[in-house]
Amino acid sequence: MTIELAKTDGVTSSNPVVLHPDFTMIEAVQMHRSEHTTIGGRDSYHKYSQFTSWRLSLIYVPDSDTQQINEWQQTSERLLFVTDVNTTTEINEVRITNRATPLPRQQRPYTDLFQGEIMLETLVGSL
Repeated sequence: MTIELAKTDGVTSSNPVVLHPDFTMIEAVQMHRSEHTTIGGRDSYHKYSQFTSWRLSLIYVPDSDTQQINEWQQTSERLLFVTDVNTTTEINEVRITNRATPLPRQQRPYTDLFQGEIMLETLVGSL
């Protein structure tokens, strides 16, 4: 499996960062909805949108890619998230949603390789 992240302006992308996550990549579909109970006891649900999120655990990420990813997280850049599994390619527009720096730790014993976790969410959610 190959994964690429690249900055995008909505039409084109530039300087992709190629990532190789371990086998603990998690993909989840989340939904924005509200739940209400009427006076009579009837439950009602209102679904507003749904979006996809991913959690990627990464190790041995080069220093240059680490700096780029951390900068994208700090500036909330729009990114293209391209996953290539065998013959299937999927492209999503995402943002890095980590609250803290995504790749904060050096991968021992190396001083130029880093590890961490990246959390991504699609930008446009719909039903």
